Amino acid sequence: MSSISELMIKNEEVKTVWVTFVDDFKIELRYLPRFELQKLAKKSTVAGWERHQKIDKLDDDIYLRSFIERTIVSWKGLTQTTLAKIIPIKVTNPETELDFSIDNAFQLLKNAYDLDTFITNSVMDLSKFQDESEKKI
Repeated sequence: MSSISELMIKNEEVKTVWVTFVDDFKIELRYLPRFELQKLAKKSTVAGWERHQKIDKLDDDIYLRSFIERTIVSWKGLTQTTLAKIIPIKVTNPETELDFSIDNAFQLLKNAYDLDTFITNSVMDLSKFQDESEKKI
C-alpha cells in the first residue's frame, strides 16, 4: 500500500504556469505548497521588543522578497503603459518592456494593490498546475 509521501510529486517537478494579470502582462509562477509558505513566514520572523516584552514579528520586506524568489520565475509583456495601470509611474517610453528581476518584482509587489493577492491565489491553486488529464480525476 502506498503512503501519501510516496505519491507526492517533488516540488521541483511541478511545472510552472503563465498567468495574465493586466493586458498582456504575463507572469510565470511556480506552485507553492502550504508547508513552504509557512517556512517562508518562519524565516521572515524577527525578534523585537514591545512594552518591555520580547515579541516575534514578521518582517514584511524579508517575507515579500523570499516569496518572490520562491514563486515568480519570470514575466513578459510588462510595458510602461501596463505598469502605469498598476502603480503610478512616469511614462517615458510607453511600449518599453521592463525586464524581470527580483528587485523589479519586489518594487512592483510592494507598491501594487492587487498583484500580491493575485499571485498568492494563483500559486496556491493546484488546478492551474495540473495537466488536463489530472483535472478530470
